[in-house]
Amino acid sequence: MNRIAVASRLSELPPSAFSWTSILWSWQPSPPRGQRLRQLNRKSRWEMVLIVHGFPSAVAALRFEWAWQHPHSSRRLADVAPRLRSEAAFAFHLRVLAHMLRVPPWTRLPLTLRWLRADFRCELCPPPPPHVPLSFGPLAPRSSASKCHASTFADTEPQLDQDAKACCSLCAGALQDEEGPLCCPHPGCPLRAHMICLAEEFLQEEPGQLLPLEGQCPG
Repeated sequence: MNRIAVASRLSELPPSAFSWTSILWSWQPSPPRGQRLRQLNRKSRWEMVLIVHGFPSAVAALRFEWAWQHPHSSRRLADVAPRLRSEAAFAFHLRVLAHMLRVPPWTRLPLTLRWLRADFRCELCPPPPPHVPLSFGPLAPRSSASKCHASTFADTEPQLDQDAKACCSLCAGALQDEEGPLCCPHPGCPLRAHMICLAEEFLQEEPGQLLPLEGQCPG
C-alpha cells in the first residue's frame, strides 16, 4: 500500500438498496498485512473523501466497484492507459473514475459524486456527464432520511389511492405501479404515467438506449 491508499469497495446498503463505492484515505504509509486487514475491517483510521452513489441496485454497484478496482480486466475500460510511474494511486483511480462515467453502462446511470473532504477535490478529466451532479459534505443521517420518507409517504398516500384508480396518460392502462405513477412536477399538469411508458416516450429519438436522461412532458 502507498501512503495514499485508494480502494473501491461495497460499504453498506441503505434502506433503498442503493450501494456506495468509496475512495479511502489512509494516514499511515505502507501498513503491514495484519494492520491492513484491521483497517479494512474498520478497526483502524480510514477516512472517506469521495463516494459515488445513486446506483439502481446492489448488483450495479458491485459491478461498478469491480471495474474500478480492476480497470485493466474490464472490457469496458480497455482504453484506459496503465498507471504511470510518476502517477499517484489516488490520481490514477480518479482518472479511471472519470473514464467510467463516460462509457456504457455507467454513463447514463443517475449517479452523484459526493466529496466528503473538499480539500481533496480534483477536477475529473473528462468531466462527468451533465446529468451527474457534484455534492459536498456528509450524507444525511439514515433516521432523518427515513422520517422524511415516511412523512412524504403519509402526505401522498391519499393521492396514491386516487391514482391507483386512474389510467396511464400514455397507454390508457391501469396504474398499478408499486411506487405509484410518475407525475409531472408542474402544478396543474394532469400527466400520470407508467415508468416504462414515459421512458419509451422520452427515448423515441434514441431508440438504441434503455435509460432516458431527459424529456419533454407529453401532458
